Amino acid sequence: MINFIVLNGKSESVKKLYETAQQALKRNLTFKPVEVANKISGSGAWAYTACGNAEGEISKRITSKQSGVCLINGPVLRMCDSYDVSDAALDASTKNDAEYMFDNISGSYNFVSITSKNGLLAFGDFSGTCPIYYTIIDGVTCVSNRASALHELRGNSKYNISSLSWLIGHANIFGNESPFECVYSITAGSYLKSPLGSTTVNINKFKNQIWPSNDDAQYLNDLSGDDWDLIVDELVKNFKAASENIPGELRLSLTGGKDSRLVLALALGAGFKDRITTFTNGPEGSPEISCAQNIANKIGVKHVANVKAPQVKAQDFANSWEKLNWHSYRMESYICPWDGATAERTIKNITSDMTGFGGELYRGPGGHAKQFKNLSFMDNKDAILSKFINYHQKMDPLNILSSLYKNAQIGWFYGWLEENIKSVRFDVLPEKFFVENRLSNWNGPLAQNVTGRIKLMPLLSPKVARLVFKLSPEARNKELFHYSVMAKLAPELVSLPFLNATWDKSLQGRFGLDIADAPYDSGVKFTPRSVQAWQAQFVEGQREEIVHLLERAAEYTNIREIFDVDKLCEYVREKEGMNTIEIKTILSSIAVAITLLNDQESVEDLGQV
Repeated sequence: MINFIVLNGKSESVKKLYETAQQALKRNLTFKPVEVANKISGSGAWAYTACGNAEGEISKRITSKQSGVCLINGPVLRMCDSYDVSDAALDASTKNDAEYMFDNISGSYNFVSITSKNGLLAFGDFSGTCPIYYTIIDGVTCVSNRASALHELRGNSKYNISSLSWLIGHANIFGNESPFECVYSITAGSYLKSPLGSTTVNINKFKNQIWPSNDDAQYLNDLSGDDWDLIVDELVKNFKAASENIPGELRLSLTGGKDSRLVLALALGAGFKDRITTFTNGPEGSPEISCAQNIANKIGVKHVANVKAPQVKAQDFANSWEKLNWHSYRMESYICPWDGATAERTIKNITSDMTGFGGELYRGPGGHAKQFKNLSFMDNKDAILSKFINYHQKMDPLNILSSLYKNAQIGWFYGWLEENIKSVRFDVLPEKFFVENRLSNWNGPLAQNVTGRIKLMPLLSPKVARLVFKLSPEARNKELFHYSVMAKLAPELVSLPFLNATWDKSLQGRFGLDIADAPYDSGVKFTPRSVQAWQAQFVEGQREEIVHLLERAAEYTNIREIFDVDKLCEYVREKEGMNTIEIKTILSSIAVAITLLNDQESVEDLGQV
């Protein structure tokens, strides 16, 4: 893992910012810098500063030659067939355009290169799971994978109140504006380009998008045999590339669902059965563990059950407040502390996990948001708009958001839909929205900023995504992708029951295989908690402390512009038996207050290894 800032523009201005950029980056890291690399070109037209969290990360992630420089970060898997990704990507960037680069790098990553052919080129992968940001200062284009570093580089810049208001409305920032004024994300599927040493900056959409255009009104109910073979080949190559990052035993998370089982199929198809150990986390008596154990037994691989005892001790509220301050720093105020706030301040060892992340993208419009499952959004534009406005949750569930920002957010949804409906086939709009606004602005900060955990994602491939989106929404919804890949690589997995689901009945007999006609029965009745213990306990036990924080923010910041502080304080004091969404809103308000008060505390995800 590296964090970096890259500068390109007028030489006088680049030279002036160079040392400041080094300091801004170091003060905004989420890890202890084990390696540091700084370089400025002879002409002063470009420069970079980078810090790595482990020995060898700089040489692995940065390639600098006479032909140019390339920085590539994240759980990137391969460039074409090369695992030496930064070197291969630099060579490719000296000969090819952005379209080629975007199409031939697999995995989750952010990418920056400086070459005579392309000048400054910057983008993230098609899924948005490694966000990348930019700002312009005195004619210099500044690119980084830490938005807060660019914020500091700008000097006395302000917080973006409009962007922070999304946390109150949706517990999730939408769009390409960051919580920092004049700092923007490069939207997934777009790239930044600026000629070498130039003050000119362009943000362009890739022509070879993963999304079918609305000119391509026809979609398929199935893919050809050659297409399925290409998909399988790409995914197996990705898995083999990912396995290069995991010496010895391959520990695969296995649940009762389809995504983790698909990754197991990739491992089996790649010939790694002897290296596999599956594991499942859960409380005692969890049917998830029982289901996964059944699969492992039937396949003949080792399985480990990580049984977590229920939390019985009282919460250390002082420690929880510290974690909330760390969370705002680590996640750069992008996300509600519902997720990620329990990550420890210091992680002594870097771990790599193979995940089925990305599978939800391939299972149809309902794969990531249940309101799209029945395809009723296909009726008209208004039907899909209402589902976007209440995408992750009901908009402004406590009715505290100011009318100014509530109307602005509704207007943004209208604008996003009007823009995209002109160019993208209607049925893939939910998935495009998911990538640009959920993966990029929620999952992205989580995956990118807890840097002691590397999540390898072999399902992410633009070539695979492009083929999957040729399918009809009905074919995607019935998980034709999951079934077909699993059947080709490890057909024995197809017939084993899932915990809470079955295959679509129309898939019975496909490739000559039988499917389970009922979910897995563990024989144990088990009801998971809808609210995690720490969250409910924290809000219940810290009512007055939460009110005090909000009132302090109301006195010293412009937080009242965003939401009705008094109404929320009354709610916190008096409401009993809060549900998940109510608790999320309160946690979001805490995050906004901490940000505006500058109460964030730095973290180091990596200690002494």
